[in-house]
Amino acid sequence: MSGIDHFLSAAAQQLAGPFWTAIGTLVWPALVFGALAALTKGRAALAWTAGLISETRINLSLHFVDWILAGPLMGIVLAAINGIIGGLGFRLVGAEA
Repeated sequence: MSGIDHFLSAAAQQLAGPFWTAIGTLVWPALVFGALAALTKGRAALAWTAGLISETRINLSLHFVDWILAGPLMGIVLAAINGIIGGLGFRLVGAEA
């Protein structure tokens, strides 16, 4: 296993725990509220959720495009701010401090 493979494997293992914690905190309330909707509205709730599938696809597409376009721009802006602050003699405190 090369160095980059080891690094990526370690990073994936380190991120897996917080990822599943975040997913769990989103899934359980969704399941509870979905069950409540099914109990109170019955088949009307299922018909309503079928209509939301296309809306969810649109929202995910917009989120992906936003991630692709805004992510690199934010990285560039943050690097520029860090350079300006460093050029003025200030130092941002990093994780190693």
